[in-house]
Amino acid sequence: MSERTREYLDEIRAYLFGRLSKRRTREAIAPHRANNNTPDRILSWWIFEGKRYRCFDGPLAANWEYIKHEARRLLQVWSPEWREARIPEGEVDWTTSAILSLAGTGRVYRVRSTQNGLSDQEQRCLIRWMSWIRRQWHVYATQVPAHLGMRDALPWNEEKGKPEDNASLRNLAQVAAKSRWPLLRDVIAETLRHIHEPNTLFDAIPLPKKHAQAFQLLCMTRMLRVICPEPEHIRWIDPTSVEKNTVVVQGCSYTHEHSLAKGTALKSEALERGLRDAMARHGVHCPERIDGFLKFDTPLRGFTGILVEAKSGAEEFKDTVHQLRFYRAAMREIESGPLIIWGITEQRESPEQANRAYDELKRIMATRSLEDEVWVFSGADDVERITSLLLGYG
Repeated sequence: MSERTREYLDEIRAYLFGRLSKRRTREAIAPHRANNNTPDRILSWWIFEGKRYRCFDGPLAANWEYIKHEARRLLQVWSPEWREARIPEGEVDWTTSAILSLAGTGRVYRVRSTQNGLSDQEQRCLIRWMSWIRRQWHVYATQVPAHLGMRDALPWNEEKGKPEDNASLRNLAQVAAKSRWPLLRDVIAETLRHIHEPNTLFDAIPLPKKHAQAFQLLCMTRMLRVICPEPEHIRWIDPTSVEKNTVVVQGCSYTHEHSLAKGTALKSEALERGLRDAMARHGVHCPERIDGFLKFDTPLRGFTGILVEAKSGAEEFKDTVHQLRFYRAAMREIESGPLIIWGITEQRESPEQANRAYDELKRIMATRSLEDEVWVFSGADDVERITSLLLGYG
């Protein structure tokens, strides 16, 4: 992996975690800002969708029925540490037995139980975790509801009680980690691992190893840093699934390597009929995978989204035009509203050329109708200031 690729990944991590490094220091990628007091923004995604658990296939968010079934089964075999009996057997708590007998109608003995099921500690741990995870899921699903494709509410009721702080969560994690029950040891303890091993997530988050993909996500990150600079939660991509390649923050979603249906462009009226017919006749390949498509939850300055072609290496602006033209034509039926159509290159423009183009874009935006689309070409270094200009943040 090249040094430049590492720098890109560091910058992406800074946005995902709200911090620059494991040590929460600021030296790693200055001058990019990060709030070191912010909880890891990507933690909820990791717990619910990113992490895999031993007990079941797929993410936690797809296995709530399993959790409900196992929890109910375990609570039914709860073995309290002490129980009341009519005859003394095994170890007896004589003081408590005397008090119980005086308060009752006959002799009662408090005897230690044989531990076959959940212990008292494990029972309390399970009940409190079920309430905690339900609250966490509610917040997460509220932040990214349209993109989950999963149930909004969990299939059990929340026990009333005060929210868990880090100290109480650490105690739950310790109890669960020592348990012999798989639900506690392999699920509950793992969802709480970040409490006592805070750097686990920093190392585990999936990031691309290929330079081209890292550059594409860098461009996305710089846009999102303008649109949503302090996200409460981030839904990240799942590299194991082509269907879960959408990043979600408050206000927008960004689909990385967005795939078009085969032949979509050739069906679009936006392309000349003669060109469409000739391409079909000669089997000319149409580009069908968009580097990135950013979709706003509600239009911003009239724009419904941003279509991105990001070229790394020595490629130039002209190398983005052909693909962007086909992508826009292909998406015309499903995204008819005005878009920003943006070709981004790793190659830097000269400062003079970049500033000249920026000033001209500023004049265009000042007189633009809300129905007009805007084409833009820039280097990656200009992504943030151009995003600010186009969307009115500057």
